[in-house]
Amino acid sequence: LVADMDGVTLWARLLDGRFPRWQDVIPATIRPEFGTGNEKVFKAPPAHAEVTAGELLAAVRQASIVVSETSRGVQFTFVDNGLMLAARSADYGESTVTAELSMAGIKATVRLDPTFVAGWLRNVDPGAIIEVFATDAESAVVLRHEDALAVVMPLAAE
Repeated sequence: LVADMDGVTLWARLLDGRFPRWQDVIPATIRPEFGTGNEKVFKAPPAHAEVTAGELLAAVRQASIVVSETSRGVQFTFVDNGLMLAARSADYGESTVTAELSMAGIKATVRLDPTFVAGWLRNVDPGAIIEVFATDAESAVVLRHEDALAVVMPLAAE
């Protein structure tokens, strides 16, 4: 489908295959629950971390500088007071960057495609606080700012 209106072109393509239900991907504890009218209420989230969008975007860009086609993942490791991002490729070497968390609460390691994380962060004000929810290497990572959610699925272990 291609639509062109007032100088804006919209392209859409039908994807075929099996996709998880969004209700199953976003953990119920952080999924928005819709009240009456326009009111949106979030349930109390599990332990999570908070970081500014600008700091996280800068760290993702720095860590992904060495990412190649064969090693496209960046390891996100949440520690007591920071988020360590590490990437390695045979072609370009390795990089390690630490982003300071304004609130820590996660102890997890997960490998993500930095393109998806950076793509969502580019649309958020750099000073905005991003809540990050991660539990383990096999679970989706959820980024939240106000009522905007991003779900980033982990990459398979190498």
